[in-house]
Amino acid sequence: MSDEAIKSGISAAFGTAVTFVSFVVFVLSGDPLVGLFVLAGLVWAIIAQWLLHIELTKLSEDIDEAVSNFRMLLSRTELLQARVEQIADALSRDEALVHLGIVDGLRSAAATLASSPAPSFVLTNLAANFPKLNNVAGFTEAQRTAREMEQRIDTDLRSVYSKVAAYNMAVKSPPTSFFAGIMNFAPRSDLNYGR
Repeated sequence: MSDEAIKSGISAAFGTAVTFVSFVVFVLSGDPLVGLFVLAGLVWAIIAQWLLHIELTKLSEDIDEAVSNFRMLLSRTELLQARVEQIADALSRDEALVHLGIVDGLRSAAATLASSPAPSFVLTNLAANFPKLNNVAGFTEAQRTAREMEQRIDTDLRSVYSKVAAYNMAVKSPPTSFFAGIMNFAPRSDLNYGR
């Protein structure tokens, strides 16, 4: 049996009990006004229970949605971290090749550089012959995106904590705690959502 069916059954049983109690009070008191007040009070209790059920369900759904968004953001961050590592590896390989090439080029040009009438031309030509580090821009962009993702993770985590706190406050405060106990709403305590 699903939770929703159980809650419907509990509500129906509660409604039946309310009707029975109001009938008994009406019969025992002999005064229709007392029975009417009891019936009105019990109807108010049913409506209050229904409204609290809606509110607690909404708060619970908000928490579940925030946790889902947080988990999605964590998985995207892991993918981004792998991409940043790939770019960093490629960047370090490119840098090593460029530095090695410059050293080799300077060694081979050392003899002509000293005797050349235009040494700056030789250095300019040497620099033009080596590849540019195109990955630097990609690496910088990936780092910026990673910082933004970390900020969003912190924001989402604070959002989850505040929603859980609001839900727990609603579940624990009277008279909501009485109805929350009847409807099987319990405080949420596990705040470790993969971080």
